[in-house]
Amino acid sequence: MDGIPIGETPIRNQQIIPGPHNFEIIKDGYASLTYSLIVNPAKAVNLDFYLNPIYKIKFTTEEEGLTFELNKNHQWSDKKIRLELEAGEHVLSVYKKDKVVDEQTILVDEPKQFKYFFKKKLSD
Repeated sequence: MDGIPIGETPIRNQQIIPGPHNFEIIKDGYASLTYSLIVNPAKAVNLDFYLNPIYKIKFTTEEEGLTFELNKNHQWSDKKIRLELEAGEHVLSVYKKDKVVDEQTILVDEPKQFKYFFKKKLSD
């Protein structure tokens, strides 16, 4: 809490002074969670948090000359790559010569392998 470790969950009988606070929850194999709130004077505060699991994903393609971008953030052009992705939907953008040629939504809900195939002929 506020950059100071306060222990493992569940946390009980922890006194929190009124005012703004930042919580960061970290657990191996899960996406970390940061939460900000303002604590008002009260007898008790109950907070429930749910962490999204992180899955190992293998991404492969046989296509030539493509660059891939995940969530407008991570880019690669390798034919094989391993990623650790948070559970949920991710946007895969595919580029050829700096032009978007494909865009897909990928659902990550377990460890898996994605094989990318371009459906149009790459002639240009």
